[in-house]
Amino acid sequence: MTLPETEADRLERRLMLTWGVFYTFLWCYRSAASVAGQLVVSQITFLGDIGVYQFGGHFISWATFTDLADFSTARNVGTYLAYSLGTIFNWLFVGNPILINIGFQTVAFVGIVVLLQAAKPAHRARLAFLFLLPSFTFWSSIASKEVLVVFFLCIGSVGILKIWYGEGRLNPLHIVAFVFVYTLKPHYAPALTYLLGVTWAARHVRQPAALALILGLSSLSFLYVFKDTMARLVFKYIQPAFSGTGVTFNRLAFWETPADIFLKAPEGMFRSLFGPTFQEALSGHVLHFVSFAESAAILSVMIWFAVRGLTRMPAFTFVVGAFTTFWMLFPTYPFGAMNGGSAIRYRTGYIVILFVLVAAILPRDTYFTWRRGRPPQRVAKPARGVTPLFTRS
Repeated sequence: MTLPETEADRLERRLMLTWGVFYTFLWCYRSAASVAGQLVVSQITFLGDIGVYQFGGHFISWATFTDLADFSTARNVGTYLAYSLGTIFNWLFVGNPILINIGFQTVAFVGIVVLLQAAKPAHRARLAFLFLLPSFTFWSSIASKEVLVVFFLCIGSVGILKIWYGEGRLNPLHIVAFVFVYTLKPHYAPALTYLLGVTWAARHVRQPAALALILGLSSLSFLYVFKDTMARLVFKYIQPAFSGTGVTFNRLAFWETPADIFLKAPEGMFRSLFGPTFQEALSGHVLHFVSFAESAAILSVMIWFAVRGLTRMPAFTFVVGAFTTFWMLFPTYPFGAMNGGSAIRYRTGYIVILFVLVAAILPRDTYFTWRRGRPPQRVAKPARGVTPLFTRS
């Protein structure tokens, strides 16, 4: 016997249809970015290792994982994985670079759709808007490691949302995704570890905000522990890598002493998140101007989403959001502070977590759902004049 379709069922079916149309548009929009990247943008600016990944020629092997004694091999797992993906797409699409780009973008697209489907409808709409931003779309739609970072971060973020929504916990797929993120981008580890750890631990105490603050302040001690590592990374690898690449002296001389890594961190984190400066935007380079305008829009929208509910935001989510953002920006900022264009590219990966924070975790309703440990149950009202046999306690 088929039960009659209720109004709620019809509404859900219409929403599924609407989102289906959006996902079709999203794939076409991202594919158009793949084509534009190959035919237009590559003629204007250097796109990194896109050609290497399109050619492929290397497959990831078990030795890549087992030879952990050689750190240079272990840290290149993500590179080999991108090579392998490029090799497969190169064979499938007979070496056509545009189709290879579309293949790469489809990988990121799958991760984005899985994340959007896991979000609540109101949060999903905000996330969908943010995922349409041009620079994010472009850099996650060409053959690059950023595609894999976006895919794995989106899959891992589904697990984070499930915890906050009280719908479960991390499953093996989410854990594998985070393992790959840590391999591809080890400097994302502090932010993700803090976010996951405090989300789990704070549910078991009466004062979650106090615990989040204690853990956050305690985590700052790692700045001292790894100060020498940061200095070696900046002065031995990052600055020399950008020398002679057209970087302005103002950016190249950003750090003069090891102490500058910490003293100039606020400015550096802003540079890394924002990308081109106002002066660079007016330099005549069209991509710098477009990137500057988009960064201004991104920052405005994210601040609006966050500030809109700031007065009603629980202290716990504010603290979690603040420390997660800090730990995502501080370890990554040296890679973006040297070059405005590189900043936009590197931002493509970690901005997924910032999107999830602003659009889905910071809203007030998410905190109360997380605190209860389960999503609120909607109880149908009995018809007038009918007394229910059983009621929920």
